[in-house]
Amino acid sequence: RNTFVVLDHKTGMVIAIRQGSPLVAGHSKKGIFLASDTLPLLKNVDHIVYVDDDQLVEVRGTDLSIYSAKSGKKLKVKKHKLSQKIEKIDRDGFPHFMIKEIFEQQHTVLEAASYSEGEFTDLIKKIKKSKKVYTIGAGTAAFAAGQIARFLRNVGIDAQELRSYESENYLPLISKKDLVIAVSQSGETADTLEVIEVLKNKEVEIASIVNMIGSTLTRSSDYPFFSRSGPEICVASTKAYTSQIVWGYVLSKTIDGKFNEAQKVIAKLSKDLKKYFADKKHQTVLKKLAKKLVKQDHVFVLGKNQHFYTALEGALKIKEITYKHFEGFSAGELKHGVIALIEKGTPVIGVVGGTKQEQNDVLSSLIEVKARKAKVIGIADKTNEFFDIHLYSPDGGELDAVAKVVPFQLLSYYLAIELKNDPDKPRNLAKSVTVK
Repeated sequence: RNTFVVLDHKTGMVIAIRQGSPLVAGHSKKGIFLASDTLPLLKNVDHIVYVDDDQLVEVRGTDLSIYSAKSGKKLKVKKHKLSQKIEKIDRDGFPHFMIKEIFEQQHTVLEAASYSEGEFTDLIKKIKKSKKVYTIGAGTAAFAAGQIARFLRNVGIDAQELRSYESENYLPLISKKDLVIAVSQSGETADTLEVIEVLKNKEVEIASIVNMIGSTLTRSSDYPFFSRSGPEICVASTKAYTSQIVWGYVLSKTIDGKFNEAQKVIAKLSKDLKKYFADKKHQTVLKKLAKKLVKQDHVFVLGKNQHFYTALEGALKIKEITYKHFEGFSAGELKHGVIALIEKGTPVIGVVGGTKQEQNDVLSSLIEVKARKAKVIGIADKTNEFFDIHLYSPDGGELDAVAKVVPFQLLSYYLAIELKNDPDKPRNLAKSVTVK
């Protein structure tokens, strides 16, 4: 399942065919542009033509034709005027896009929540009528999907998260009585789209939260939403991930009749993040830690409940950018095998947040590894006698998963710099995973 573009040098004609991977055509007086999404075309075209699977595009000069690849029948070309805001795409004084996008989260959490209560009405009606709600994603989007499912369960919705690439076993169980919420940054994730195609054929209704207007997932959705975090250039997702979590939080609180309460929580989070980024001492501590971790081969991350996903995403972010082995676990998993990996000097990061009981559970696990001479690093809003190193993060309350993932994002960036890696373009990774 791939998309191919072929140039005939003799005639200058371009032929493109879509099968699986995304394809859009940009139309302007300058000519025809082909790309995998609309982002690189924003400043060059006036209209976009979305190409679907099994369609063939023929470009002759400034003329564009579309055919069915199976029947050869010529199809009507549907042009869509670009509505996406053309934003200035540069580093804005930052050395890399990644650090810029991390800092932008003080603003993007507000943008993600900028839906009116009424804009959720149709989706909430469907959620309440559904027998079961499934959230689905791949990679970082899978962790966002997990957080969204947790928020929904907190307000009494029977919700279960799935990994796109491991959902085959569930497909026979999902029916049109259910709802699927698909999460993707690009809206072109091959694993997720393959599942959605199967579910659409079963007449299952799809909601989606993506960061790219006009994507395939958006066009396949009955209830499309956008994370509104703006263009994310760095391959490793930061602001899109936290924006999708915020969206899921607002959705769940709206179901519970607490839309205004959610907005207050998010406003406070935005202010706290602004203060956090403005205080240079937090970055100084992280930079010092990055220097210490340069020679470490293995680091373990423990979290509990909402911070189970923080541990997974935090470890993934550092793996993506530094190429070092960071592994995230539930704090409850420690005694069931993970503790065998702990030896003198092993760095263990504990995410301490949430309810008092959740904090105590993580602290209990950190005490266990400290007794085995591990180097304990605590991410928390307050220091603790069991921390060898304290990484401050504001208390995000019900959105603590957003507040506590930020130190991981920054640590991954500073550690990548120490290792002389390019944080914007990590090896072997692509921004949109458009092939399996």
